[in-house]
Amino acid sequence: MEREKKMHDGDRTTRKWQSAKPFLLSIPVHIGLWLGIGLTLTACILLGLWVMFGKPDFQNQSTTGVGPEMLFNASKLALGVVAGMGGVVALVVATRRQRLGEADHGRQERATVRDETRLFAERFAQATQQLGSDQAAVRVAGVYALAGLADDWSTGRQTCVDVLCAYLRMPFRLREASSGSRNLEVLQEATEDPASGRMAYPAGEEHEVRSTILSAMQQRMNQHSVIRWTGLNLDFKGAIFDEAEFEGFIFEGCDVEFDDCVFLGATFFERCSVLMTRISFRRCIYLGSVAFTSCRFTDANVDLFGKFDSLSAVLSLDGSVFESGTIQLMGPHGNLRNVEFTDTVLAGGRIRIHGSNMTTGTGVSFNRSTIAGADISFESGTYDNGVISFNDVIFSAGEVTFQGHRIDRDAAVQGLAGTEFSFDDVDLSGGGIGFGFFNIEGSQIHFDRLSMTGGVIQFVDVTLKAGEVKLDAPNIAGGEIDLGDIGESESGRIIAAAAGEFLRKSSANGRFSLG
Repeated sequence: MEREKKMHDGDRTTRKWQSAKPFLLSIPVHIGLWLGIGLTLTACILLGLWVMFGKPDFQNQSTTGVGPEMLFNASKLALGVVAGMGGVVALVVATRRQRLGEADHGRQERATVRDETRLFAERFAQATQQLGSDQAAVRVAGVYALAGLADDWSTGRQTCVDVLCAYLRMPFRLREASSGSRNLEVLQEATEDPASGRMAYPAGEEHEVRSTILSAMQQRMNQHSVIRWTGLNLDFKGAIFDEAEFEGFIFEGCDVEFDDCVFLGATFFERCSVLMTRISFRRCIYLGSVAFTSCRFTDANVDLFGKFDSLSAVLSLDGSVFESGTIQLMGPHGNLRNVEFTDTVLAGGRIRIHGSNMTTGTGVSFNRSTIAGADISFESGTYDNGVISFNDVIFSAGEVTFQGHRIDRDAAVQGLAGTEFSFDDVDLSGGGIGFGFFNIEGSQIHFDRLSMTGGVIQFVDVTLKAGEVKLDAPNIAGGEIDLGDIGESESGRIIAAAAGEFLRKSSANGRFSLG
């Protein structure tokens, strides 16, 4: 009984579906219908003409006045109407064919989409199954299969990339040859997951699989890519990268997360482009140097924070171009000995250097750079030693500021105990260089051979307790140098070599104040 009820419901559903179909007549019926309408309309026209002419008697031409010529014209009119109706019939047929063709094309397209979706799903399942294999060669094949699927499957590309990133986030056995870590065994214990069978994979083979993933991404995220992966978010949070190379990557219109990652050995981001993208490196551990050399940053938001656990590590951004956006990074501290911006072009944006702990042998270098609109600020930190240098810099716009901390309205408490600030051979035509809220307690700040045609050099709430502020052989043709807020003590010195000539030039085109 229940089965019969289900069958009855199924038949009713089928009839309902069938009744929902549009009512379409066959083409012969359509043609016959329109021919009938045409003949009827022709007869009506002839009848109307006959009535309009007073119902003439065609057999008695002399009485009615209707001659052969008039009959001929009426016949032509009727034939014209019939011909017009024929055109209408042809138009109806063509329209019907077009509708049928469009409907058939739509069915074919939907069938193609269904087939493609089914095929993509099968390829995705096969590729992910390969990634879970115990054999390294099969896992490598899975990487290539998933990357190839992402090339073909634009709507599922993000999903494929998410799987590749998830693989990189999984724990694995580190190679004994991994360099740069003084605590490799501790790191290994912290990253091992006893429940993960992946820890049983040979370390060398697993390293090859992970390198293949980065290589597959690099091939599709550079300027020469045939199919470029753009606008895809990359989630690497917590991953371990063993001597990783991101050379030539184009990060465009996406979010890239490297938070809590561990970088073993040297890590390279050379010749990368960061365009309308946010990249975060918060709480990372670097067991080697990090290079962002010859990169391009446009409308980028980059956070370069973390702990360097390698002796004499270097964070290098040499030769890069900064156009817009914000870059925040840690200054020299711990084992991070140097931060280098040598030969960079700073056309815009903001660079914020936090938490510097300058000691002997540490440094920040902007030597031979062009500052043409960027704002560079050194925020917080201690400056007991080391060197901050802007030698041979061309400065046309923007600002460089060294900002200390004030704990009350009348005291500048941030100390510059022994750090050297070098601005030798600077060409300053715009923008400004400023020191604020510092006690200079042994540091040297020198602007030797300064060439100045514009801009401002200013010291605000700075107390010179010991050390030097030095301007040796300057060439001042414009701009403003304001040292008026420096409180000079017996142990501190302000030196302006060739003072006579210097002051004469300043009085004509700029301003120089010694308080």
